[in-house]
Amino acid sequence: MISRVLMTLLSMLVATSLYAQTTYYVRDGGDDAADGLTPGTALATIQAAVNLANMPGDVVDVGPGNFDGAALNYDATIFGANAYTPWDQWGPETRITSSFIIGGFATVVLEGLTFDANMSPLGYNYYYGYPNRLTISNCLFDESYTTDIYNINEVVVAGNRFNGYLDRGTNAATGGLH
Repeated sequence: MISRVLMTLLSMLVATSLYAQTTYYVRDGGDDAADGLTPGTALATIQAAVNLANMPGDVVDVGPGNFDGAALNYDATIFGANAYTPWDQWGPETRITSSFIIGGFATVVLEGLTFDANMSPLGYNYYYGYPNRLTISNCLFDESYTTDIYNINEVVVAGNRFNGYLDRGTNAATGGLH
């Protein structure tokens, strides 16, 4: 009886740890050789964090500064420094200076980021399959090119701001745009 109870408790502990959310931190001045599990051991690049954040529910928390985008071929949630922050309370920005390339049937959430001028913030990598769902919320497009968003099953764009020159958006999402 005791062994059955112990096995049940052990099984519950293992199941809980298998599906626990892990947050990986990216900071200006971070180190990609670090574990990224605290702001003090933050990674330097979003790509390094995305490579580690491979379990459902994992989050990449990117602090203020300038960062390159990343290849997102699996589910990814990326929060910038102003994630869930009202516009009138935004502080120093997480500025994305090159594109996120999305593929692999991924479900991707981008929240609280600023997309830099003169670049297209998104692309897709059809080699890995077409993305499933893309949510862009509470982001600032700062004179960045709008992007061709196509071959994505569902796109949600909510609560974003667009400053200055916007151009080059020629294609629409397949499936649904909300």
